[in-house]
Amino acid sequence: MCAFLRLVPIAFLATGVFSVPATNEVLVAKAVTPGFTYKGCYSEPPGGRAIELKSYSDNKNMTTESCAAFCDDYQLFGTEYGEQCFCGNVLAAGSSPADGCTMNCTGNNSQKCGGPARLSLYNNTNYRAPSVATIPGWTYQGCHTEGPNGARVLSYRNPQDVSTPQACTSACGAAGYRLAGVEYGSECWCGNTLQGGSFVDTDSQTTQCNFRCAGDKYSFCGAGSRLVVYAAVTAADVAGWRYQGCYVDNAGGKRNLDALSSYTDDNTAQSCASFCSQYSYFGVENGNECFCGLSLNSTYTPTSNSSCAKPCSGDKNQTCGDFGFQSIYESVPLKPAPSNQAVVAGKFNYKFCSFDDNNARVLAANTNANDAMTVEMCAAFCNSYSYFGVEYGKECYCGDSFSGSPAQEKDCSYLCPGNSTELCGAANRINIWGPATATLI
Repeated sequence: MCAFLRLVPIAFLATGVFSVPATNEVLVAKAVTPGFTYKGCYSEPPGGRAIELKSYSDNKNMTTESCAAFCDDYQLFGTEYGEQCFCGNVLAAGSSPADGCTMNCTGNNSQKCGGPARLSLYNNTNYRAPSVATIPGWTYQGCHTEGPNGARVLSYRNPQDVSTPQACTSACGAAGYRLAGVEYGSECWCGNTLQGGSFVDTDSQTTQCNFRCAGDKYSFCGAGSRLVVYAAVTAADVAGWRYQGCYVDNAGGKRNLDALSSYTDDNTAQSCASFCSQYSYFGVENGNECFCGLSLNSTYTPTSNSSCAKPCSGDKNQTCGDFGFQSIYESVPLKPAPSNQAVVAGKFNYKFCSFDDNNARVLAANTNANDAMTVEMCAAFCNSYSYFGVEYGKECYCGDSFSGSPAQEKDCSYLCPGNSTELCGAANRINIWGPATATLI
């Protein structure tokens, strides 16, 4: 019986005509293969295969282990007819649990390797589905098909094949291209515009660009006439501003730009420029952060633009620094530095920028806040006092005595919301005015 079955062509076996009576079956312990669990004996579906992405046959050395190793990159594998091995990720419709997995494996008589049109089916418990690679400084633009009659999506082929998408984006970027695509597992194509072909999908689990990369089995590298395409993420051009470069931020606890700041889920270079429109500099950081300043702090340290490669939270096609790294822009022309009047309301003389403390105010007699605060507004509010000060942009404080100490003048870097040519302190920094005769230092 077994000798006869071994001569039956595979195509004929797929029809399921032959079966082994249940009385011939023996109960055997299924081979325990690390990383795999036995699912059972399954039938082939009518006119097809239960799993069919990859296969091989060995009439002398087939074992459960050898099939498992061959199918390591797939979710399912199965042995059939003693010598056949099949791999796949989905069990085809029409395949169902069945009897008949009674044939010994050709490489190990103590193991069963399915039967005629019967599959000993296993699940890969270590399976990790491949996906589109995430590449710092680049964004995925989808799976694209090549065009008809040789029309290419990207016009330039890199002379060297690549083993990963990262190698392709690096090669295309170095050659001056902003688009990179990987095809057929290892071909690298570059360009600046998408040309022939058509868009397929942007799904990270794309079903059409599903060839695994030659050097990274967990990433997709296109397919036949299919490319996974990436676009370089670059610092945005912002009207009225000039990009200065990438800088290390918060080194030693000191911000490059220490006036206003915001954190938003729709942050872009343009939105940050608008937020900082009254300031000389703005910087975007960590994708969703925006900082403004009248000048760069002396501790700033320039670094490579590759360190500022995180996409903006509001536009994945432009960069907004990274964690601890800031993409900085300067106004064009550079805005003049604001200054405060030496004398206000005929009686208050400017003294200096002072430290302040939320728990022990340097001016504690009276306070006011206004979203349109100016120095003159605060002076009028505190007219009956000897001293006044503006802090945090919109806060005004009054007092007849002063208990603070000088800070650096540049620390008072917030513009007054009601007059952008004046300064109104900063966080825990207050611009102080007092009697002309008062000496505070």
